[in-house]
Amino acid sequence: MSLFLQLFISYALCIFLILVSLLVSHYIYDISGLYKLNWVVQNNTVKKILNINAGFDETSHLLQSKFHKAELLALDFYNPEKHTEVSIKRARKSYPPYPKTKQIETSRTGLSENSADIIFVILAAHEIRDTMERIEF
Repeated sequence: MSLFLQLFISYALCIFLILVSLLVSHYIYDISGLYKLNWVVQNNTVKKILNINAGFDETSHLLQSKFHKAELLALDFYNPEKHTEVSIKRARKSYPPYPKTKQIETSRTGLSENSADIIFVILAAHEIRDTMERIEF
């Protein structure tokens, strides 16, 4: 096999993998309805909801509209010393926090047991890179 053909196949494979990754991401985040929260079942008996995030909170407003009678408390566990991903720092600058968002640590929320009816951690727990910290969370 010639060097040119090997380079062409390698280049085509790289382009293919990049395109597949982009298409899957586009489907999940833009087409699937993930951010419309269609998968969340509305329940009028819910009184208190916690939405835990890493400071990039696109969902509290949506949750409040689905559970308009419930009290929603947004909790932000982001700690720039522990959670050092550049993407989350950039994302935090793009979206202002939900009103009255409470800063917490991953090791404790400051809330008592059974103080919420539903707890959401939508696309946030993966920001906790340390295995032991994630287990404790």
